[in-house]
Amino acid sequence: MIADDYIQIPGELSLKFQAKELDLLQMGVLGTHLHEILNQVAISVIQAHDADLREEGTVQTIKFIPQTFQRQDALIKARLNGFRQGSIEMDIGAVVASVFSQPGAVSILNNLLSSAIWAIGTYAARMHNIRVNWNSRGRDDGMYDFLVRPEAGRKRLRPKVEKFIELLAESSNGGRLRLKTDEVDFEIEFNPPPPSLPPPGRFPRLQ
Repeated sequence: MIADDYIQIPGELSLKFQAKELDLLQMGVLGTHLHEILNQVAISVIQAHDADLREEGTVQTIKFIPQTFQRQDALIKARLNGFRQGSIEMDIGAVVASVFSQPGAVSILNNLLSSAIWAIGTYAARMHNIRVNWNSRGRDDGMYDFLVRPEAGRKRLRPKVEKFIELLAESSNGGRLRLKTDEVDFEIEFNPPPPSLPPPGRFPRLQ
């Protein structure tokens, strides 16, 4: 059940975290940092949308959010739709605070969950001792790059993703994190083993 002051965003995010040992620290990292990333992606998407409106001379969407509202804290909330034991497995839905007075403003966040995990996978792949195995990058990879524009990523989003990945890597001891929506699907390996080399004197056959 959703409170009257929040509106459901379409889609669901499936998360599966595996490690040799599971503890509450990992749960805290997953919850706290995913919350921050979702909120930052939402603000970045709104700002990118407003940049287009500014060029058209239209009033910007973000102006419809009261300045007394702490956007970075609770614009977006992640709600648990399901939780399973063994590894840490969660099904997550997102809701947005109903603070927009502009009709239809919430619709620009319809791809929020896919945009957020696309950003996580993209920035994680550039980090040391991290391997990202993509199963699906979405229907149009450029769509997410457009929504979460480079300047927003470099300044605000990328540091949050890197901190999230670093903390999970430190606590997982070679674990894995899979993030999946209907459009984007990948697995992150923390501190993966180096690729195996062929025995001395043998070389892989060229394909």
